[in-house]
Amino acid sequence: MGTISVQLVEKTKTLKDGGRAVYYLLRWYGTHGQLQERSLGRSRASGGDVTRTAAKEARRALESELSGGRRSLDNPRQMTAEEFVDHYCDAFGHNARPSAVDSWRHALRHLAAAIGGRRKMHTITFADAATLRRYMKDDRGASDATARKTVSIVKTALGRAIDLGVIDHNPFARIKAGAPPAAPSRPLTLDQIAAVYAAAPNQWWETFLRVAVTSGLRKMELLHLRWDDVDLDADIPVVRVAPRPASVFTLAGEELPVFAWAPKSRHGVRSVPIPPDTVDAIRRMRLANPGSPYVFVGVDRLRRLRDRRSAGKLSAGFRILDNLKPEFDRIQARAAKAMKDENWQTRRIHDLRQTYGTHAATKVPMPVLRELMGHSSITTTADFYAGVLDESRAAAARVFVA
Repeated sequence: MGTISVQLVEKTKTLKDGGRAVYYLLRWYGTHGQLQERSLGRSRASGGDVTRTAAKEARRALESELSGGRRSLDNPRQMTAEEFVDHYCDAFGHNARPSAVDSWRHALRHLAAAIGGRRKMHTITFADAATLRRYMKDDRGASDATARKTVSIVKTALGRAIDLGVIDHNPFARIKAGAPPAAPSRPLTLDQIAAVYAAAPNQWWETFLRVAVTSGLRKMELLHLRWDDVDLDADIPVVRVAPRPASVFTLAGEELPVFAWAPKSRHGVRSVPIPPDTVDAIRRMRLANPGSPYVFVGVDRLRRLRDRRSAGKLSAGFRILDNLKPEFDRIQARAAKAMKDENWQTRRIHDLRQTYGTHAATKVPMPVLRELMGHSSITTTADFYAGVLDESRAAAARVFVA
């Protein structure tokens, strides 16, 4: 790219009181020959803050950045932080996991709340990263790790916003947010599992909890589980995880959607055996929830998703079912009360998968557990065997003890 010529222009405007003021503007031609313009502000001679010397320095700096390819030739689109949330998720969410899109949406909404939803994206500066951190910790009560993760997600989004033409440089580019520490694993004990089952408020939750604990399926694998993924009449009953194309099914003359879905990776395709109590719960669930092709997603929910899609309101990366955490927290509170456990640590739904892995590791060889849990790497599976290996080493020391 050759040298891009930037002109410094003095523009006179008539003020409301009848007076006149001079403003400094920078002008240049963009990618397609369209005139681009940026205001530097009111001149000091007219009562403003911008001196002619500062305006000349700004012209030279912009000319250098444009010529060196460090800044786009075209001015960014005028988009607010609030508008950018859906714009970004829709642009990049089609090939992303729903959980990733949820993380983007939450982080960008936090940014909009921290700096103001009507703030123009191209006005965001490096200092706004500190504003976002303070908002997360002071207003949201987030941990330092969560605040750093939020800033990191926003930094990535701002980098990709350049490709969308929303901004011409990443104001967070110099930030080194660092990777947050992994959330601690909190598997349930056998007594706690029984208490959680007993605290389930209805058949849906009892079945969901039993399948989660005894199969180790991830949350989205559970929610996308269909009745034809469940084989209860086999010699060893199983639930299957496999990619599925989009389709429709007809119920009493009404067409309802079946959504395309695929597991996290090719290793996620698997069949997992389930115990008799879980089989019985699934049978009861089928009697209580007829009509839907999904085990855990009812017909009413599918109708709402269909209507939102028809209205153009179903964003990329939508969740087929959401907002499970509040009820799961209440179930745990009831379980803790029943056990008189004042030190109960509230778990995530993902900890039900960790519960499966922890207990299965005491009875199942590592390569088999890797296959059952759908891990891409056996090193992930090996984490469940730390306690088991310690016990095995202690037992080895006693092999030749009389």
